[in-house]
Amino acid sequence: YSGTIVLNPQSGVSLSDIDVVYSDLNLNFLWKPNEKHSVLLSALNTDNSTSYDVGQGMSQNMEEHAFDNQGFSMEWSHSYSEKLKGKIVTALSDYNSNYFNQLENPMGQAIDRFSRNGLRDFQTTYSLDLSTKNLNTFTAGAATQYTQVSFSNRDISIMQPPVSIAETEEGSIHAIFGNAKVISFGDFYFQAGGRLQYNDVTKQLYLSPRL
Repeated sequence: YSGTIVLNPQSGVSLSDIDVVYSDLNLNFLWKPNEKHSVLLSALNTDNSTSYDVGQGMSQNMEEHAFDNQGFSMEWSHSYSEKLKGKIVTALSDYNSNYFNQLENPMGQAIDRFSRNGLRDFQTTYSLDLSTKNLNTFTAGAATQYTQVSFSNRDISIMQPPVSIAETEEGSIHAIFGNAKVISFGDFYFQAGGRLQYNDVTKQLYLSPRL
């Protein structure tokens, strides 16, 4: 927490008040039931808010920005053999941004504005890694991702009827990918791969070669 007050040097009256509150919590848990399996759980929670209270003559302006982010992920690794390994990664995140503004004019008339932006994302990836005796590595897998974006805004004033706007958009991406890493000369290696994905928003297939 951090707070700052700005005073008028002549009258000693408060001109502005700024408060900042921040919290960040992270949690990681690793479980290895045996030599072939391992599970990693991760979670986070972040809250950040900043408020301003500024007086300008007979007017008063108050603003507050608040951000929060919650996330959770699980990673499961499994060794099928010394050369073949598999991994599943699942992650969920939820991000929100809130804004509040109150402006009061000298007549005592106030205008309140509330805004909220949200982003929710869920994705899962499964991959297989195959290693050979000469340290060549081949990777193949599949992934899916779902994203939701939301926005809302509301203005309240005694001088006019309330105005509200709310929108939500969502979409998903499904992909398969492959990658080959070939050791050629000592520490030098050649790597090539590609990713084929389908976007249900654009209804299009995309091919991305990688070197």
